[in-house]
Amino acid sequence: MKYFATTFEHILAELERIDLLKMDVEGAEYDILFTCPNETLAKIQRVVMEYHEFDGEKRNRFDLARLLEAHGFHVVVEKGMFPQPHWIWHWHQQDRHH
Repeated sequence: MKYFATTFEHILAELERIDLLKMDVEGAEYDILFTCPNETLAKIQRVVMEYHEFDGEKRNRFDLARLLEAHGFHVVVEKGMFPQPHWIWHWHQQDRHH
């Protein structure tokens, strides 16, 4: 079997702006966001995402929130009723493109 794989950066490369990005990637949110170039994150205005917490470095809501806040996002974290999943909402205080 052959599988096609690509990067988040490649998917968004031809887009100038992303108004809303919904992420539900079953734990891959860390690899996607922590390796995402600044230019790609700058295109995104709002994010709603499910996150999973793991042991180890950069695998919890605090690290995700710090990363996104460093890129100008306002972050709200909501823990779910069950151990997993949890949700994070992010948005820019002002539209960077106007």
